[in-house]
Amino acid sequence: MATLIGVVSQVVGEVFAVASDGSRRPISEGDRVYAGEQLVTGASGAVAVAMTNGQQLTLGRDSSMTLDAQMLAYRGESQPPVAETPPATPSDADLTDVERLQAAIEAGVDPTLEGEATAAGPGAGAGGAGGVGGGHSFVLLDEVGGALDPVIGFPTEGLPGGPEFPDPDPVLGLDDPAVPNGFPEAIDDSNSIFEDAEGPITGNVLANDDPGPDLPLSFVSWGSTDATYGVFTDTGGGTYTYALNSDDPRVQGLDDGESLTETFTYIIVDGNGDQGTATLTITIEGINDMPVI
Repeated sequence: MATLIGVVSQVVGEVFAVASDGSRRPISEGDRVYAGEQLVTGASGAVAVAMTNGQQLTLGRDSSMTLDAQMLAYRGESQPPVAETPPATPSDADLTDVERLQAAIEAGVDPTLEGEATAAGPGAGAGGAGGVGGGHSFVLLDEVGGALDPVIGFPTEGLPGGPEFPDPDPVLGLDDPAVPNGFPEAIDDSNSIFEDAEGPITGNVLANDDPGPDLPLSFVSWGSTDATYGVFTDTGGGTYTYALNSDDPRVQGLDDGESLTETFTYIIVDGNGDQGTATLTITIEGINDMPVI
């Protein structure tokens, strides 16, 4: 069973865990990492791992580090372990220096006292970032739960106001075209009744009138309702009845093909107050009377 090294507490950018078989898995907060895996960070990646021994392991960008169980033995008492660095192939000059060092040791000379100091100074080597082949180290931090308030020496505040959105150009609506003023057209009406009709005739003079563009069309009045050969009655709204007086000698004197007429004028008005005038003509048709025996 693989040894648990710790749990990922923070991730920045791309970070992967590479298993011994070469398989890679992306790392996110809360993931577990195990001994034998290699942590690899991208060009802008970084990761922090809360180790099972209570320490904090961090790895910066564009770095790699192999995890092993020895990391769990470290508790802050000694120099923190460093990432494994593959050995570099020594050059001819390096081999010559090694041979001279071996000869000095065989002669009983202490190379730490007599040898030439390195360019990096005392203490440089596997524990530092230098050395042949380069490499990377990691830092273990204790979890202390501290906090830091940023103080920069002068007050700060957010940008005033909100985002500016320019007002859109107004949309110019099309004005409704003006409706030309019109006049109602009162059209003449006609009706007829036979000489010996027993009942009245009826009608509506508004039925055939043209109101024009200004609705509604309304009936105003009759010029006169006085009838010569019968009784004309205004029943309202342009409607009427006409009852013939068949006993009138002028009516009874009509022969077949002869007729008498009654004429009535009326006024209509449209919604704009314009008026129109027309006439209603009632024709009394004569018939031949049967002889009385």
